[in-house]
Amino acid sequence: MAGKPRKSVGTYSFTDVLRDPGRRITNRAVDQESAADIAAVLDGETRRVSCFLRGSSAPYPRWLRQGELDISRDAAQWTPFWSVRRRPVPVAAGPASIRTRRPGRREWQLGSPHLFVVITCAFGSDGSRQKTDLVVPAADAPLVTGYLNGWPGHGS
Repeated sequence: MAGKPRKSVGTYSFTDVLRDPGRRITNRAVDQESAADIAAVLDGETRRVSCFLRGSSAPYPRWLRQGELDISRDAAQWTPFWSVRRRPVPVAAGPASIRTRRPGRREWQLGSPHLFVVITCAFGSDGSRQKTDLVVPAADAPLVTGYLNGWPGHGS
């Protein structure tokens, strides 16, 4: 994942909004752009997604932390936004129980919770299941869940 990846459809900064004040797009346009992001990743590109992360065990932070998730066809890594040591942390994909939900009280730090989705992954089959929460913009949830599920239906 060399170089700075292109941002996914749901990921934009304050300066992106200043450059393009008409960022208001319809759900249909978001769906099309989200599908385009998935197609680009499956064709070998990388996309950057704004992502808060927490996990039940190392190397993931125990409390929700803001960062960026770079997703390619075969790998994803999360880098904290605020940290002295900004080392990327690999995000595993594969056989897992994956659930999505709207943010709740545990995600109090989100400015606009209605714009986000919490994706919870549980790995392992015994009592020591490891859980990871990824909180991403709702428009980017199909891209992230596609990676976590191993791109089902996309001939991976």
